[in-house]
Amino acid sequence: MHLRADPNIVHPRYLYFLLISPEVQNRIALQSMGSTVAHLRVADAKALLLPPLPELHDQRAIAEVLGALDDKIDANDRIAATTKELLSTRFRGLRIDVEAGPGEAVALCELVTTNPKLPAPKSNPAVYLDMKSLPDRAMTVQSWGHREPRGGARFQNGDTLLARITPCLENGKVGFIDFLEPGDVGVGSTEYIVLRSNEGIPTALPYFLATSERFREFAIRHMAGTSGRQRLAAADLQDFKVRLPAPEALAEFGRLADSLLPRVKAAVDESRALTKTRDELLPLLMSGKIRVRDAERTVEEVV
Repeated sequence: MHLRADPNIVHPRYLYFLLISPEVQNRIALQSMGSTVAHLRVADAKALLLPPLPELHDQRAIAEVLGALDDKIDANDRIAATTKELLSTRFRGLRIDVEAGPGEAVALCELVTTNPKLPAPKSNPAVYLDMKSLPDRAMTVQSWGHREPRGGARFQNGDTLLARITPCLENGKVGFIDFLEPGDVGVGSTEYIVLRSNEGIPTALPYFLATSERFREFAIRHMAGTSGRQRLAAADLQDFKVRLPAPEALAEFGRLADSLLPRVKAAVDESRALTKTRDELLPLLMSGKIRVRDAERTVEEVV
């Protein structure tokens, strides 16, 4: 649905923040229709009641404060995306995921272990990652929850999670795990396959392998089951053949990834904190419970 702000009534960026505010989101949810996929009709959107609007100069000030946080979050997103693309380019240069010539092909298990054994998490509730939170574009996980550690995949920092069920596999749901506390074990959906690099193999390599075109085509082709509930078995991945690169090239890729990925984690962690600050300030500013001047001081402390 395409909305355009009347600049004589509402500042465009203020309108954006107003629409994502909890109060308006709750009103949208109440107006939404559909049991499987909720949607909002255009007629209902036109009739949606919005909270009273402050003066335009106040709208502009609020938008600038919240926008400063969003701009920093966007800059961090670009850092993460650029790093992922750089490492993807270097991975393609290794030519691991190509049809190997005579004597070059090795089984995937030579490089990667699938569903490695891990002990049960020590904490209860444990860190839990559901399918919704597994990224389909970003490299690392942005959010997670906690629950009783019963069943499901177990993973640790440095592992890669691959969705094995349709349509999540086709949609590219793959995530590199780096958000756990040292020594922690997380749990996740039973529909994950955990990939872990073998000794001497770069930690990040399974992620870039799992997102490569040839690997994805192989995985999707080997899904089995009834329509709408097809799954990939971890055992089927053992038949996937890769080309073993020169040890020096592999080690160089590992050094580059190890130097860049901590920067990505720092950017993602900062964005998570900035998002929390924005979400806390947004309803307070919209309701007039805090002044723009007070919000500005809070933003200056975190940006």
